[in-house]
Amino acid sequence: MKYYQFWQEIKKKLVSNLDIILMIVGNHEGSSPGKQGFKMFLDSKGGRMGTIGGGIMEAKILEKAKSIIENNKSHRHNLLIEQVHNKKADSENQSGLICAGKQWIILYRLNEGDLPTLESIIEAQDTLSALILKITATSFDLNKEESDEFDFDFQKDEDWYYKEKIGDPYIVHVFGGGHVGNSITRILQTLNFYIIQYENRPDFTMFEANKYAHRKISGSFLETADNIKSGPKVFVVVTTYSFDTDYHVLMNVLEKRINYIGLMGSKTKIAKIFQMLRDDGFSRELIDLVKAPIGLDISDGSIQEIAISVVAELLKVKNNPSLGIY
Repeated sequence: MKYYQFWQEIKKKLVSNLDIILMIVGNHEGSSPGKQGFKMFLDSKGGRMGTIGGGIMEAKILEKAKSIIENNKSHRHNLLIEQVHNKKADSENQSGLICAGKQWIILYRLNEGDLPTLESIIEAQDTLSALILKITATSFDLNKEESDEFDFDFQKDEDWYYKEKIGDPYIVHVFGGGHVGNSITRILQTLNFYIIQYENRPDFTMFEANKYAHRKISGSFLETADNIKSGPKVFVVVTTYSFDTDYHVLMNVLEKRINYIGLMGSKTKIAKIFQMLRDDGFSRELIDLVKAPIGLDISDGSIQEIAISVVAELLKVKNNPSLGIY
C-alpha cells in the first residue's frame, strides 16, 4: 500500500522521541499537484517522507512545519491552511503555483499520546480491517463509522473535519512467484495496492526471496484461490508456470464477484484453457470477463515491460470503475 511504510516510519520516530509534523492534503479543487489524501511528515532532525504536491508550495508548508518544531509550539489545535494556485489570490493563501486550483493542507503535531492511534492504523493495514481516520481542529483518532474513501467539510476557522478510510485497500492477488509475478509485485508496492502473492512450489527460492509482496502464501492453487474474498477492490493476476496451475486458479475465481481477472499466456494456451472451462460448465459470459492475454498492448515482450503493461492495465481499471467486472 502507498502509505504502508509511511505510518510505520512515523511510529519509529515517535518512539525515538523525535518531534513530528504530519501534513495531509485534506481536500483539493481544480488543477492541483496535491490530491486529497497525499501525505508527508517532517521530523525534528530534518527527516521527511512523502509529498503534498511538491514545488514551491510544498517548500512553504515545510518551512511552516519547521517553524512549529523549532518554536516548540504545542499546537494541539490542528492547522488547516488553504493554498490557492493563482497569483491573484490573497498573498497569505498564495501557494506560488499558477495551475488555477487550490488545496487545503492539515498540519498536525504528533506526540507520544498519538502512539495508540498510530498502532491501530498499522494494525488495520496489517489485518485489512476498515477503520476511519478522523482529524478535526482538536482531534486525531480512529473509529468504525461509515464513510466514503475520503470526506472533507469546512465551515469556518476551526469548524472542519477530514476523514479517510484506513485498512480497506485495493488488493491484488498475484498467482505465481516467478520472474513476471515478482516484477509485477515490485512495481505494485510503490502504488496504492495491497499485494498477496501465491506459489505452490515448495522451497521456491525466487518466491521466498521476493520482498515486495505484503503477504506471501505457499500451497495448492486450488485451495488458495478458493479462499479469495469477493469485492469491488479485488484484482486477480494469473502468471503461474504451467497450463494446469493457470486453469486451477481460474476455475476457483471465475464465479467470485471481483473487479479484474487477468491471465498471462500465448493465444494458443489461452484458447485451450478457455475450452476446458467451457467443457466444465462455465458460461461464455463468465469466461469472457477474463482479460487474456493480460496487460495493455504496449510491451516488447520482456519481463519488465510485461510487468509494466499489467500494472498499467490494473491502474486503468482501478481509476475507471466502469471498466471493471464487479
